[in-house]
Amino acid sequence: MSPVFIITGPKGAGKTVLVNNLLNKLTLSVHHVQNAQHSLHNTFSNIQNLIASQEPIVICGELIPSEVLLLLQKVEDVKTYYGYLKVQEQDLLTKLEKLAETEIKGILKWTTEVEEQVRKTKQHKILDTTGKTETQIADEIATWINWYSPKLATITATD
Repeated sequence: MSPVFIITGPKGAGKTVLVNNLLNKLTLSVHHVQNAQHSLHNTFSNIQNLIASQEPIVICGELIPSEVLLLLQKVEDVKTYYGYLKVQEQDLLTKLEKLAETEIKGILKWTTEVEEQVRKTKQHKILDTTGKTETQIADEIATWINWYSPKLATITATD
């Protein structure tokens, strides 16, 4: 069974930096998906060969669990794990302050809905990023991935 780790979070949560850090920590395929639906479909089309070969995969982006499930429902022998990068609302508002108010409200609504969906999945990880460095976040996510794919993740020690 091929494990697929879906890591999501709102705009400004640090997903792009996380992907770069995970590429240095893990010996498996890590993909970053921009929020465009077309990009999501292309990514899943490209990784179907990896899933078929039983390779573990990490996909990181502004992804909604229900949409991912729809794309993966036709793929046999795949086990999906969801990670969510939680950003406290005040921190998120600070990061998004340059956006229009309606866009900020949409992001806050999306954040609540996606976190609820992730919490309903089995074997999920909600990581509160408050006060954590980029390295600490990457180490925690790599540890979580290593729990389900112990022979594939290599964690580097940090202070």
